[in-house]
Amino acid sequence: RRARAAVTLAVAPSYLGAGDEGRRSLGALESQLDAPDQASVLAAYRAFSLWVEERDEEAADAARMMTLPPAGNEPVSYRAAAIPAIFGVIAARQGRLDEADRALVRSQKVLSRRVDPLFQLELAFGRALYHHEAGDRVDAAKRLTAIHDSYARSGYYLGTLFVGGWLARALLVLGRRAEALDRLARIEEAARLRGLVGILEGAARTRRLDPLRQLAEPLPLPAPPRRGLYLRARSLAAVHAAAAGDAARARELLATPEALAAPGYALERALVHV
Repeated sequence: RRARAAVTLAVAPSYLGAGDEGRRSLGALESQLDAPDQASVLAAYRAFSLWVEERDEEAADAARMMTLPPAGNEPVSYRAAAIPAIFGVIAARQGRLDEADRALVRSQKVLSRRVDPLFQLELAFGRALYHHEAGDRVDAAKRLTAIHDSYARSGYYLGTLFVGGWLARALLVLGRRAEALDRLARIEEAARLRGLVGILEGAARTRRLDPLRQLAEPLPLPAPPRRGLYLRARSLAAVHAAAAGDAARARELLATPEALAAPGYALERALVHV
């Protein structure tokens, strides 16, 4: 129970824009714990708090300190479900999709033997982000919408704001710009009212994915396994190259039409045409 309370107190400051303070509280408790299982939960949530803040490299470094529970015949425990789930979402955002999928499946197997509706929704959120990183845009947006609505119905306000920010990000990538920016504006107003600086910072990062803004301020190319974001970045870079008169570079950057045939890639197809 102390470990569960500690990780809650550690992650909460990440939503308030004071994640380093929360991680210090984990460090203070770690020296008081004798059980390796509890220490591994603390390590997992240290990594998760960095992931919430999108400090991805640091989250990956922290995740290397995690101890995954043994595979097969896993106990129906919080640790056995939480650690693979956290490992999965961190791996997904780095483009290590096979590792992410295996970890999320492990967590789901444990949860299938547990009555924990909130954790089921949190794991579903992790799976939605996996689909987002894999480039399954329409599916990811549908999953995020369902989770957001479940949180809203249950009165889980912080979860609604956090997932709502990721839903806005998915909508921006789909090209539903007006809807996404309206949603972001309402999230920012609510977060500002409640002092949720971390949510505001996340909204600012999401705004960088506005297609019009990306035309003016291109983002670095993500790893190729992050298929959707990778293709978007390449197509925008191709427009920049064409505008600069570098036709050879533009053609080099353009993905093949077959790669853009999936639902949700209309904006990329339009950019290729341009």
